[in-house]
Amino acid sequence: MPIFLERDSELALLDHLLELAVQGTGALALIEGPAGIGKSRLIEATARRAAGSGLRVLRARGAELERELGFGVARQLLRPALLDTDHTRGTPGHGPGAGVRAVLDPVPGAASDQAAAVDALYWAVHDLARDAPGTLLVVDDAQWVDAPTLRLLVRLAVGLDDLGAALVVAVRSGEPDPDGLITRLGAHPGARLVSPATLTDDAVATLVRSALGDRTAPELCRACAVATGGNPFLVSELTASLKAEGVPPTADAVAALAGMVPAAVVRSVRVRLARLPAAARALAETATVLGPDAPLRHAATVAGIDAAAAGVAADALVGAGILRSADPVLFHHPLIADAIAAALSEMARGRSHRRAAEALAAEGARPERIAAHLRRTPPGADPWVVDTLRGAAADALSRGEARSAAGLLARALDEPPLPELRPGLLRDLARAEAAAGSPAALERLALAHGDDEDVHEHARTLQAMSRLLFSRGEVAAAVDAAERGRSALAPDDQLAGRILASQIASMFFLPGAWEQTHRLAAELESGLDAGLWRPEPLLLAQLSTLRGVWLAEGPARVRPLAERMLSAVPDVREVWQGDPSLAAALVFVGEHVLADRVLVRMAQHAHRTGSPIYANMTAQWRGTLRLQQGWVADAAQDAQRVIDAAPLGWTSETGWSATVLALARLELEDLAGAHEAVAIGMRGDHGLLPHGFVLHAAGAVALAAGDAATAVRHFTGAGTHLRGRFALENPAVVPWQAGVAAALRALGDPAAATAAGEHLAAARATAVPYAVGLALRVAADCADDPDERLATLQEAIDLLGPSGAQLEHARALCDVGTTLRHAREVGAAREALTSALGLAERLGATATARRSRRELQLTGLRAARRGAGEQATALTPAERRVAELAALDHSNAQIARMLFVTQRTVESHLTQTYRKLGIRSRVGLARALTDT
Repeated sequence: MPIFLERDSELALLDHLLELAVQGTGALALIEGPAGIGKSRLIEATARRAAGSGLRVLRARGAELERELGFGVARQLLRPALLDTDHTRGTPGHGPGAGVRAVLDPVPGAASDQAAAVDALYWAVHDLARDAPGTLLVVDDAQWVDAPTLRLLVRLAVGLDDLGAALVVAVRSGEPDPDGLITRLGAHPGARLVSPATLTDDAVATLVRSALGDRTAPELCRACAVATGGNPFLVSELTASLKAEGVPPTADAVAALAGMVPAAVVRSVRVRLARLPAAARALAETATVLGPDAPLRHAATVAGIDAAAAGVAADALVGAGILRSADPVLFHHPLIADAIAAALSEMARGRSHRRAAEALAAEGARPERIAAHLRRTPPGADPWVVDTLRGAAADALSRGEARSAAGLLARALDEPPLPELRPGLLRDLARAEAAAGSPAALERLALAHGDDEDVHEHARTLQAMSRLLFSRGEVAAAVDAAERGRSALAPDDQLAGRILASQIASMFFLPGAWEQTHRLAAELESGLDAGLWRPEPLLLAQLSTLRGVWLAEGPARVRPLAERMLSAVPDVREVWQGDPSLAAALVFVGEHVLADRVLVRMAQHAHRTGSPIYANMTAQWRGTLRLQQGWVADAAQDAQRVIDAAPLGWTSETGWSATVLALARLELEDLAGAHEAVAIGMRGDHGLLPHGFVLHAAGAVALAAGDAATAVRHFTGAGTHLRGRFALENPAVVPWQAGVAAALRALGDPAAATAAGEHLAAARATAVPYAVGLALRVAADCADDPDERLATLQEAIDLLGPSGAQLEHARALCDVGTTLRHAREVGAAREALTSALGLAERLGATATARRSRRELQLTGLRAARRGAGEQATALTPAERRVAELAALDHSNAQIARMLFVTQRTVESHLTQTYRKLGIRSRVGLARALTDT
């Protein structure tokens, strides 16, 4: 065993993590550094110490060859501990068994839910850790770990406090992190970062003398330190190279070091290999192709040597310090494998990968393992290669691994396939890339469209193109693609109805297309009524959008469509085509409960697929709902998430989310941030629908900044844009007329009352409480008569109180209090203002809270500021969701599993809920929730 030097501080920190694990407290360490710095040795030492402390140790390591094998490292890590236990059969109340078994023993072709699998594995580890006195999970070479396993590690890190386990992950620095998952691990608040330093000159001298002898010249020791930069592995390989070449350890040997590092590893390994039999060299070369932990029998088969010769060769490689283990075949260090692989020609590596794939196929290995080798073979127009890669891609897609599937299909196209198979492969690749959120999918879809011969495949490809174009903000092209797809089908074809619904969804955003959109929407509705098409969720969702958003027909017309859609049991992919439209319609008619239900489903689907498009749409409408409900910080967070995704090419939601962000920041008293949000929105295409939303936000920001004249111009511009170019006059969507009235009022213009009256009439027609309440508040502000103002505001309060629009409710209460104060009705004013202040503070609505507090002070009452330790008394959306599940008698563990949070988070939410509701336990929770 090589000497272990200058790692006392790192080992002390890792020992502390082990102590925490023994105590049942979660801990996370990320060991990061360049190749050869000693990360694996720290991992080994930690695992030995953990075993010595009585901890259960679960270990795995990544491999470059297998980074595309979904959950491959998770199987290494967990299979020995979980397989054939209750954790794979399921236990009452938990039931993760099926999901765990699907990962540990996957069945080719079986569909699985990646997010559900991650969750099932998390809870299996949770239960496993609880069964043991302590558990250490160790993962080495995380830079080569597959993405699904990395997601599991992130999930484990988030729930470490619940697990009571230690997680130690080693990663080579400077490697790509395409999904940002390793970065997320390192950014975890509880993570300890271990960065082994290079060795000092004294430590290098100790290593050199231990290898070359105590009389090694100091000059040579110093030269070795300089040449290797203090990298321990390079020091050991450099000294091995010097020994192998017979260089005496004198000062004269310094000249021999020139050019030996970083070539020292290659030179040392090649010299050692050259002294071994041919079978050993063949086995070592084969092992670089197979990857770590390959069974010796596989290596022997691929190398073309018999079992007995392979055993002798493997032992020789272990003796030469090239292999750490003979069976399975495991190199002493990844850099040694790299050195041997570098000597192989491209064709030689390709032939070995091909033999490896054939050997695995003969043993009935999973398609993904065979495909991992076939991806690295040179193209050869081999139908078996194409079929295997395509089958592996289908399996990857069934598990939600779209990126892996796309890579496999791209390699299958390079083979190339038979001409008759090319269109289908191209189409599969385009759809996999689209599912992975790759902008490159658009070009690929266009190619697939050109090769399509089947009319339905042709139409589906055009529909996929339409959706992708829309997500990129290319609305006119999206409409054109949908129209071409629909025109290729018979009018009564169900697919034609789906494409029509998609086309209408895009046309809503196309300027000057309202008449055609209205005609097509009427065609859709009449086709459904006549039974031409089945009333699928996608079709129902577009009708709900038409009625709730463009026709402003209100909740009475939209709610039945929504309930009908939500009660269906459709294909998940089809539901996703309709959910965003349905969510928008429900938000704008004030159906918060149903909207939240749709948004939860959207979030689950986005989490399951990892699609940035779905994640964007979810955040967009959830942010809108939270703003309407008054949870301004949550709204700002969701809106920012959408804006952050714009550089990736998904821009269709940016304008609306910039509007939400600007309005939320105004309420948070961040005027500069609101200006910034508007500027982001203004970067979009001024000819498209979202520009009207951004103009409305610009008006609100200008008014808050005291520039009422500019505010009028922006609000009026929003109305002209939305009404004139898109026939969107629904005040529940964009209350631009209310903005005009408020700005005119600030200017002292008598036209304010007229504008407010027009806006109120339009709002009443929608029957949406939120819209009517806002309009009443603006109308009251423009009224000169105090009695009329109070009566109008009281009507607003009556509507807003039960509506869920809490921020507008707080604003209306503040307006009432201000009006009463002016009328010298101090007692009533204080009551209204106290209510307004309490509600605003619960929401975190700082602007309304500040105004309410100031008005209270003007009544002569000083409101106490809420202390840093005090909490809001209204349940947040997260607290309410946890409380509702608890009221249904779900355990804390079950709630955590349902909501993808830690058990400690559930406990925290329930503690806050009990305090806010004035109860001590779950007893009475259901009644208390009903009363809030």
